[in-house]
Amino acid sequence: NTEITYKPLPSALSPYTTESPLTTLQKGESTGFYFKDALEIISTKPLMIAQYMTGSRMVSAGCQTGTAPPESCAGDPAMFIVPPVEQYKSEYLFLSPGSYEKNYANIIARNGSDIFLNGEKVSGFNQIGDSGYSIAVAELGNEFSSHELVCKYDDKNSECGLTVYGWEMYVSYAYPGGLFFKNLLK
Repeated sequence: NTEITYKPLPSALSPYTTESPLTTLQKGESTGFYFKDALEIISTKPLMIAQYMTGSRMVSAGCQTGTAPPESCAGDPAMFIVPPVEQYKSEYLFLSPGSYEKNYANIIARNGSDIFLNGEKVSGFNQIGDSGYSIAVAELGNEFSSHELVCKYDDKNSECGLTVYGWEMYVSYAYPGGLFFKNLLK
């Protein structure tokens, strides 16, 4: 058995979800739920977490019913694997495409960290419950660009997490910005 704790517990279910996420998983089982904010997931055993970006029909009620202008309903489903904090890095080099209308970086770092994207300090971090971590969303523009993310804590290198994603009409992408491949099963 793998016991799972969600902080906060995803209780605001979407019309597309019929049950709350499971808090105990057997080998080979999975659970899914719709949640719009950041949350912390703690488990008693290793597990793999995948996150999905919703499609254009999920953006708003107007997009769901077809009453919103099509240009306001950009996007398409995308899936990416969420690395555990043990595999975060202190520096990332990554690309954002120029063919997408919107490109973003989600950055997760320990509270009080100094994070620099392309040499500029990132602000606007919001705490993720009582996890000791915060998240910020950085806009990457819509031109093909290479980027550098550097994570510091007390003027020393510190690990942070990075997810890069974007969308355009009827298309989207998402990927983890990088990770250390470590054996976590010791």
